[in-house]
Amino acid sequence: MNKVVVSCMIASVAFMSCSKKAEMNRQLIGAVIKGDAAAMNELIAKGADVNAREEHNPGRTALIIASEEDYRDIAGVLVTGGADVNAKSTDGSTALMNASAEGNAEIVKLLLSRGADVNASDNSGQTALIKASADGQKETVVILIGAGADLDMADKSGLTAVMKATMNGHGEIADLLSSKGARMTDQDKAKIQEAARMNSQGEEVVDTENK
Repeated sequence: MNKVVVSCMIASVAFMSCSKKAEMNRQLIGAVIKGDAAAMNELIAKGADVNAREEHNPGRTALIIASEEDYRDIAGVLVTGGADVNAKSTDGSTALMNASAEGNAEIVKLLLSRGADVNASDNSGQTALIKASADGQKETVVILIGAGADLDMADKSGLTAVMKATMNGHGEIADLLSSKGARMTDQDKAKIQEAARMNSQGEEVVDTENK
């Protein structure tokens, strides 16, 4: 058998192996979306990648999906199996950001204990704390503050966690953030009013000072 034939055979085997792995990864994502831990465990045992991600937007990893849906057992298995806790989807969101926004406190604790970056930001500049504050998730806000979240980080519109909480009517969270040292100047208050006006008119909020 000549070298060309052998090389072709090796390439063919490698292609089939890659195709099989890709299919298992697709099945793993499907299992996680359904919350089917048994199917996911079986696929991992067969060699599916714990860092598999959706093939379409927003390209979430299995861990991001599990964290968003509050599938605690699944998230635990993925993290134990080596899933990247700081992996990002195409919009820049992480498992911690999505879990925080949904108020999935136990998963937030799990991710932080495994090294999730509490101050990571998505493509719009929003952090886990900003998202949780905007969505009124007090329990996860408390956890994030305790983990050292930067209270004064602003998104690309120039809005911080306390500003988002105030804008969305989450006064208790705004008060909590302020009591922990979050700043809100008269200029920030004016920015909130302007953001509210623009949102009511369907306009995009842009922070011209930080452009």
